[in-house]
Amino acid sequence: MRVLVRNVACAEDERVILECVAMTRDFEDIRQFAMAKGTLVTGYINEEAYRLRLTDIIYFEAVGEQVFAYTENEFYSVKKRLYEVETDFGERMFIRCSRSMVINISQIGSFRPAPDARFIARMKNGEDIIVSRMYAKEVKKELWSFDMKNFLKRQAEVFLLCNFFISLDMAVMGLALDKDARFGYEVFFLPVIFSFLCTLPSFFMYSKKELTVRQSLFRRVLQIASIEAIVLSGLYFMNGGISPPDLFKLGVSVLAVFAAVWGVQWLRCRSDTPKMNKQLEKLNKNN
Repeated sequence: MRVLVRNVACAEDERVILECVAMTRDFEDIRQFAMAKGTLVTGYINEEAYRLRLTDIIYFEAVGEQVFAYTENEFYSVKKRLYEVETDFGERMFIRCSRSMVINISQIGSFRPAPDARFIARMKNGEDIIVSRMYAKEVKKELWSFDMKNFLKRQAEVFLLCNFFISLDMAVMGLALDKDARFGYEVFFLPVIFSFLCTLPSFFMYSKKELTVRQSLFRRVLQIASIEAIVLSGLYFMNGGISPPDLFKLGVSVLAVFAAVWGVQWLRCRSDTPKMNKQLEKLNKNN
């Protein structure tokens, strides 16, 4: 890529022109960085006004009805709502990471995975900020292309993993409880059926608003309880009854399958962080 610099007579004539075959991610990063440079925000400390460079702001945070802009050494109140910050600066390297925070992507040093499909952003000043599950996809989308084909591929992988773990669990529990039992070909449908039924309680985790830790934990427990109820009641009626000891063993096996699938999803989330960190390195080099 060639870089051409020309001197102009006055500041009003200063501008950045991008000439490209297509607006790739690299050119988009340059465009957003150029738009943020020179942009000033008015911040207040005890009613005294200060002019802040947008690139120096690490993040905006809403505390009650007030919004604050945080720099490396100070924080300032700003006379904007958080949604106005997101709207006004959304094309200038700022993105919502939770209900109460909008962060500067160029101020992120690295990412690491966190439980429940969240990420932790380590800012360049050393501060850790949680990227909530609700906004994690938007942050990933901002850092690298995440198309529908890739999304569907991952969902198919999760479904196949469910089938694998359920089939393995059925084999292990069958050998432990009734190794002499014989079945027809219809038994091959059971992993598919139970995999589908066990995905339905996942809707308990859906929310248009960011969940608190307590709400997330409550919904997760409700999800697990629903899966247990679906699987155990299905097996109970299919077999015409199950003894309490066997019912307990089956309940533990269902928990094991849930933990295995959840663990694979966590590892998948963890695998995203190197891609995000690699894109951050490219972004920092451009800056």
